[in-house]
Amino acid sequence: DAACPNGCSGHSFIPRRVLWYRKEFTLPSSWKGSAVWLDFEGSFRNTTVWINGALAAQHDCGYTPFRVRLDNITAFNVGGSNVVSVFVDPDNGDRGGRERGSGWWYEGGGLYRHVHLVRAAAVHVEQDGLFAYSNISWIASGDGGAAAPAKAVVHAAAAVLNTYAAAPAPPAGAAAEAEQGAARQLLSAEVGAPGSAVEGRNVEDLIAMVDGDTGSDRMLDAMLRTGPHGDAFGANPDGLSLQKLRNNPHGIDLGALEPRLPDALQTPEKRIDLFAGPFLEELARLEARVVEWAGDGRLRLIGRRHLRSNNSWMHNVEVLVKGKARCTLQINPDDAAELGVVDGGKASVRSRVGEVTADVEVTDIVMPGVVSLPHGWGHGQPGARLDVAARHAGVNSNVLTDPLAIDPVSGTSVLNGIPVEVAPA
Repeated sequence: DAACPNGCSGHSFIPRRVLWYRKEFTLPSSWKGSAVWLDFEGSFRNTTVWINGALAAQHDCGYTPFRVRLDNITAFNVGGSNVVSVFVDPDNGDRGGRERGSGWWYEGGGLYRHVHLVRAAAVHVEQDGLFAYSNISWIASGDGGAAAPAKAVVHAAAAVLNTYAAAPAPPAGAAAEAEQGAARQLLSAEVGAPGSAVEGRNVEDLIAMVDGDTGSDRMLDAMLRTGPHGDAFGANPDGLSLQKLRNNPHGIDLGALEPRLPDALQTPEKRIDLFAGPFLEELARLEARVVEWAGDGRLRLIGRRHLRSNNSWMHNVEVLVKGKARCTLQINPDDAAELGVVDGGKASVRSRVGEVTADVEVTDIVMPGVVSLPHGWGHGQPGARLDVAARHAGVNSNVLTDPLAIDPVSGTSVLNGIPVEVAPA
């Protein structure tokens, strides 16, 4: 209770209450006939949205963005004033409370990212309406070596939505033409693909059989029906289609999982080539970097986890943090002796971007040249309400991570192997 005087739920140590948001805005008359919606980037959780008192949407998940269309709501006023109201219940309403509420301590509750008012033409690409896939064909090298790609064909399609109030379904004019073109491209590729479930059939006949109220629905229907479990537009009556999914809202059991490798691999030898161009280049760069690092006099900082500290909220549970300190800088005895760092003492750890002072643990668990700090600590920040964790605050290793250090192959931040300088504090 002391850590959360206003009530917590589940594993939460940040007070959470139900929240109301209200925003008044006016739209110009020039927006009439446009598609208008609100994009919510993040709301935790159980979110209900009203526009001018009319229910517009409900969204339960606290981790996914969602869209609320406004132009199809009678109460929505283009050319006048509107009021959008948002109710957020982090504790799941009647199902929540201290014992049964959802989530972890760091989520809090409410709108935690931006909400955007978006205007688009009545005929526009539908949300998540872009599709792309590729076909690669291979040819032998002729000299007994590995085959090489002969060509790669990228198929792209877009689901176009027409929000004009009077528009028939399927949409007419440009939207219908674009939509039919996307379906035709998809089905033409399947009809011409050897071994396809619809190989050699008439594309126009298949297009006429495609089901769905929106462009995305029709694309989904076409992809389902030409897929490995599809009904092949009637050739396999027991197969999947959009209508069959509608008829089975609780799901369809397709049987046990089946292995797809190596058949799913498109390489000539049905193997994953780990020595392709970018990986070979990285090996050469790594070899040069090892030589460079060996002579720069710095240690490499890595992270670690402990059984009692797999997640930060565990630091606020007395029974899990009692005993010897776990947020320590582990350093090899050889490095400790050379640097004058002693077990149980303190050491400063400095990277290009930051510096922390940590308790020292001399141990041969880590190899020479390496030091280790656990992640998820640093609970001594102003305003933190983690009473137990604050007494075992530790240090925040993220202070040392360099935002400019990026792995070139994956494009992700470098969070391990950080060059640091260590000295007695």
